[in-house]
Amino acid sequence: MPTHPRIQACLALHGEVPAEADWDSIEAALYTPSPFSLNPAEATALRFTAIRASFTYHLAHNAFYRRYCETAGFMPADLRGPDDLPRIPLVPEHFFKGCAGPEQFVAWLASITSDEIGWPAPGFLGGSYDEQIAALRHDYGIQVRSTSGSSGVPSFLPRDAVTRRRSAHWKILTYFAMYPEVLDLPDLLSVTLWPLEFSWADLIVARERVYALLDKRLGLEAVVRAMTTNEPRGILDRLLGRKGRGKGMGLLEDVAARLSELAGSGAPGILWTPPFLLYALARFVQERGLRLGLDGRWRIELGGGWKLLHERPLSEPELRMFAVQVLGIPSGQIHDMYGSTECLGLCGLSCESGYKHVPHSVLHPLVLDERMEPVGDREWGRFAFLNPLTQAYPGFIVTGDRVRLLSRCPACDRTGPVLEPEITRIQGAEDRGCANIVRQILAERFSA
Repeated sequence: MPTHPRIQACLALHGEVPAEADWDSIEAALYTPSPFSLNPAEATALRFTAIRASFTYHLAHNAFYRRYCETAGFMPADLRGPDDLPRIPLVPEHFFKGCAGPEQFVAWLASITSDEIGWPAPGFLGGSYDEQIAALRHDYGIQVRSTSGSSGVPSFLPRDAVTRRRSAHWKILTYFAMYPEVLDLPDLLSVTLWPLEFSWADLIVARERVYALLDKRLGLEAVVRAMTTNEPRGILDRLLGRKGRGKGMGLLEDVAARLSELAGSGAPGILWTPPFLLYALARFVQERGLRLGLDGRWRIELGGGWKLLHERPLSEPELRMFAVQVLGIPSGQIHDMYGSTECLGLCGLSCESGYKHVPHSVLHPLVLDERMEPVGDREWGRFAFLNPLTQAYPGFIVTGDRVRLLSRCPACDRTGPVLEPEITRIQGAEDRGCANIVRQILAERFSA
């Protein structure tokens, strides 16, 4: 268990750490210190015992998943060692789109989740998805994360108190393990260009040091609208316009002014942003000849990918270098975060060279071919994962992302597997991405 005071303080803000005497194998894997220094054998042992415990739990407490595994012919007795992990039946990500409508919402959620969650009786809650999600959170302590892809059919990911605590603590511990130098930054500011529900900004500092510069709360209807609206003009054109006349210039002026003010305090900071907004901001700063004063005291954490940004102007390395040139932040302090809502928002954090490091004491990554069979090291395929931290639903999921996995990083000495920087959607898979949600919200805001 990490003992640094800042880590302890951040963990305490997001749920009580169970007493070590009460840890099971899942908690032991979660709270193991220095996961990126573990040798492969240590990480494999932790990961396997945690996943086996999670698999056994879901077979005992999730009627749907038990039937699913019985049909697949794989049960806990078949999970004898790490070599059996790829045999665990995987749930496709689109499974979480199975709700027929708001009137079936609670009954559907109850049918796919642990029987230890205290759902209200079917039909007790009424109203829209958003109204029921709010009631579940306020009255029952159940969080339901909703996302949508280009089809407009929403996904619902329920999280009970255990899953919420594990999710927040996992992100905190993984972030500080990946970037331990942040622990030595005094009076750290956390500035986000995301709506807070999509951001890590409030996980690694106290809430009073968080600055959300995009003040937009998202309900499900807004998310679905954002993911399905056909946008004939690119968001970068709307933000920047031609010859600096875009309708988003006022927003960029406000963001630049606020960042300059925060940088002027002399405190170090982290800027959390989708890639397209970083590009728009850097272009605006360059064209206006501004100096924000961010320099080497600041870091940038990118998330959400480019995904539906059809007019993507730069590759990830090119964007990093553009930000270095315009904003003055060192290249090694600009990172990319890869995650999905199904995986509690974390699949990998990039090192200074852009390789995304999988937190391998907990997460077991898989890359699958078209027949859903594992491929070898450095081969392209469909990303899947086994995540033992999700108690509300089985965290054994296959995605629509195309990735390439390496057994170790070719650029740094952190241990464990890495994903190559370039991650795309597989052809025919539904387009999705949190960055696209922000993109469409801004497009609506600046529409003619």
